[in-house]
Amino acid sequence: MISKYVLSEVIERAISILPRKEGWRVAHQMGESETCAKLKDMGKYFKRFSPFKMKSVLLFFITTCASCLAYAAQRAVSVESPQLGPVPQTVRSIIVTDVSFNIFETLHCQILGKKIPLSSDNSISTWFVTTSNACGWGAAVGPIWVVADRPAGNPSILLATGGYSLSITRKSRRAFASIAVNSGTAEENIRNRYFFGGKKYVRE
Repeated sequence: MISKYVLSEVIERAISILPRKEGWRVAHQMGESETCAKLKDMGKYFKRFSPFKMKSVLLFFITTCASCLAYAAQRAVSVESPQLGPVPQTVRSIIVTDVSFNIFETLHCQILGKKIPLSSDNSISTWFVTTSNACGWGAAVGPIWVVADRPAGNPSILLATGGYSLSITRKSRRAFASIAVNSGTAEENIRNRYFFGGKKYVRE
């Protein structure tokens, strides 16, 4: 399944192409919980269109579905991921000056991170960040920051918490994918889910 936000946008734009009466029928039949594959069933509604308009509609669906699948299929990243590396200076600055970093500053911790795709806006880069060399970690738990870096140069911390790994769920809200933070030991695993509340991630 892909995110409801992305699919809703696809459906809304598709419906705007159709005649009003036909558009409402498509919306009612499809809803928001179907996958991109379901859009193929809409082909029967486009038979009345001219070849030029039909070509435009099909091209839109192909490109949108490809981006939907790429947006939805994401793996988890952990505080021990080998892909972690240096983060942009803007991301580093917003973290080390935040109150959540105070205890790690006294330990002289350095930070590493990885870019992860949380926003449907390609101009916004989002980062998973933790401390390097297990600095300040507990048992199977390390600090986790999720930071949004925008083109205007005003980054913001979307989430400051602790855990072992972060996974991107299939849900989304307000153009940001919902996430789950996992922590715990082999005997007990804790999974906290978060959704984007407009400015920061909020625990469900």
